[in-house]
Amino acid sequence: MKKRFLVAAVTFAFALLCFGACGSADEEQKPTPVSFTVTFETNGGTPIEAVTSDRARTLEKLLDGKKTVREDKVFDGWYFVPSLTGEKVPYDMMIETSMTLYASWRDFTDVETLANAVANMRTYAVAAHDSGMVRFNTASYSVNSWSTDLR
Repeated sequence: MKKRFLVAAVTFAFALLCFGACGSADEEQKPTPVSFTVTFETNGGTPIEAVTSDRARTLEKLLDGKKTVREDKVFDGWYFVPSLTGEKVPYDMMIETSMTLYASWRDFTDVETLANAVANMRTYAVAAHDSGMVRFNTASYSVNSWSTDLR
């Protein structure tokens, strides 16, 4: 009888030690937040500061309205590689690891050049173009229509 009691007591003590040392299942399931940093290489554009986050976010949320501009060029998107090859990074892509994104630029088209030329005016502007006339709302910098009617 004493032997059974001693075996049961040792087994119980061993079980308590094992469960106490291992922790609860809830503690093991909680992931430790890991922060990450996204760096923006603007390739000649105005700088954008690196963004650090402790949770996955879309590129759009990470940028939070920040934009890069470059004289005489149009921003053409972000890429994962410096060679600017492959697919562009979609703005709705969830990012959760540290990385550097690379800005791509292209030359202005005729219409974009005309829009930039009149952008500082605060009224409607009409400019000639090979395809007809362009009416710009310079307050929002958008092309409203193409027209060959000069009225």
